[in-house]
Amino acid sequence: HGWALSEEAIQSPNHGLLAEQLEGRLTGKPLSDSDWSGLVKDMPRIIKREWQKLAYYLPRALVLLLLYFFPGFGQTIAPVLWFVFSAWILSIQYCDYPFDYHKVSFRHMLSALRQNKTDNMQFGALVSLFTLIPLLNLVILPVAVFGATAMWVDRHRAQLALHR
Repeated sequence: HGWALSEEAIQSPNHGLLAEQLEGRLTGKPLSDSDWSGLVKDMPRIIKREWQKLAYYLPRALVLLLLYFFPGFGQTIAPVLWFVFSAWILSIQYCDYPFDYHKVSFRHMLSALRQNKTDNMQFGALVSLFTLIPLLNLVILPVAVFGATAMWVDRHRAQLALHR
């Protein structure tokens, strides 16, 4: 799912705004003064966050890639591990929008996601599977943003959100 990470890096600001608006609707709280000037101001933080995700992803992906070079074991175990890893990475990718919007650090986000790792892995696995279905894969990205934002509101918002 390396392609998903690069596509997400490009669409990250739009998905962040989508997550922010959805959270406002889910909570009934008024939205902050987010507009394009706020987005431009936040761009360095957003870019830094994308680099953090890439730095987290690449070493782990390379290790999994190296497993494929071990005959028998690698070809048997590596695809399973790759799917599990992809589920985790997709969970991180989509859950990051509301966490980042609330300026929760990447390290704290990972810690929070690990507390409900099974649920987050299931979410990432479903997103991964739905990207394989023609036509559904065209709408799964915003749906995944909606799902991750709903999880944020249900599980993390009360504990981690900054007062706005």
